[in-house]
Amino acid sequence: MDYSRKHLHVPEPGMGFLTYEEGFDLLNRQNKYIAPHVMLQGFEHRAPFNDPGVIGVFLGLEEEQKRQQYFFKAFLQWWKPLLFDLPVKNNMGFPLDVSPWRPKIRKKLFGLRKRMGKWKDPNVNYFDFANKIIYDDKFKNLVLSQIYDLQRRKILPGDIVPGKLWNEHQCKTVNHGNLIQGLASLEIHLKSGKEL
Repeated sequence: MDYSRKHLHVPEPGMGFLTYEEGFDLLNRQNKYIAPHVMLQGFEHRAPFNDPGVIGVFLGLEEEQKRQQYFFKAFLQWWKPLLFDLPVKNNMGFPLDVSPWRPKIRKKLFGLRKRMGKWKDPNVNYFDFANKIIYDDKFKNLVLSQIYDLQRRKILPGDIVPGKLWNEHQCKTVNHGNLIQGLASLEIHLKSGKEL
């Protein structure tokens, strides 16, 4: 089956099992900001967790089961144990079933490394955006072209100067990785037909 963003089954807030925060997250963050990057137009998508029945089960769980994705993680380990025995980004690069103290220690170590000026995080899922736009010339040019295209639209507030942010990031004066990623993402959304 071909799943596109317009086919996402999102229940409305206030439908009994769905809290306001969950509805807001699904209708706004997931549907408007995550899906356009993950479910790119023009591609066929397989989304097993997009079934309304499955969504109903997960959203209908008790608060204790939802907290820190307890049930979801247990389900994934039961459903695909070999797949989720691999490192996971949300678990600081550990598999899902690792003791909770290990990710906490690793998080503290990464914080210490950042304070020492070492930005590279070896457990970032896929790649470290902040470093990739400094050291990978092809990726740097791709992102920079999005930033320039966005700047040409003349929609950014006056206090956001993309060239200044870019230069500070390239010189490692200030880590603007998240902001640059957000600006490039905004341009990608606008190019795909989204409106402000």
